[in-house]
Amino acid sequence: MLQPKAIARFAILATVFYVALTFPPRLWPPLQRQYAGVFRFCGDAFFSQFWLWPEGRIAFLDLHSDDLIGDINGTFPGEMPDGFTAPSPRAEQDTMLVLLNQRSPGSIGMLLTSSSLMGYVPVALLIALVFATPMRWTRRGWAVLWGLLLVQAFIAIRISALVLNKGFAVAEKPYALFQPGRFAKWVLASSNEVLADNPSFAYVAPVCIWLIVLFGFAMFDRLRPEKSRPPSEKRSR
Repeated sequence: MLQPKAIARFAILATVFYVALTFPPRLWPPLQRQYAGVFRFCGDAFFSQFWLWPEGRIAFLDLHSDDLIGDINGTFPGEMPDGFTAPSPRAEQDTMLVLLNQRSPGSIGMLLTSSSLMGYVPVALLIALVFATPMRWTRRGWAVLWGLLLVQAFIAIRISALVLNKGFAVAEKPYALFQPGRFAKWVLASSNEVLADNPSFAYVAPVCIWLIVLFGFAMFDRLRPEKSRPPSEKRSR
């Protein structure tokens, strides 16, 4: 059973690590800009084809670019609507998702999002939880690696819920990929409300992923042959 001191130490360390990754004003802005670039690069690579619909494409553009119009034209030439003007983002928004259905040329969709709220917060929290967990640093490294892979899958699912519910699955949109039925609409709306629109889920999901990783390590230790375990682990049994 965990001791109160161990729980308190873990909570303090997790808080310190998380604050260190998100709060310092001299560190946070450049770190966030670097992550935003990685977020958009990975998004372009992963969503060059949208799941089961090869004609669906999503481009991730810098919302604060000096030439956003040129960026859109360069990504999807000839697809930008006439009279388009760049939107005015809120403070936390830094990324524009441009949605294209290649079966419906001449029409694109645009959604604004935040790479910080969508991706960086879950990543930072997962790293903070792993670093605060009392285990060997080599195991912490593996935990971060596996955890980040699962977090990236979570981020991809969040983005998918957003673009389906507000773009690709909206029958009224000329670039829609399909027309969902009443039940499918309810499922999409509910998933988007939980996964994308609910900011608290960006904190809940990393905790669940951290627990999954720890459970996986525990199962691996149970299944590993006794003779292959380090001496310290053998003594503890």
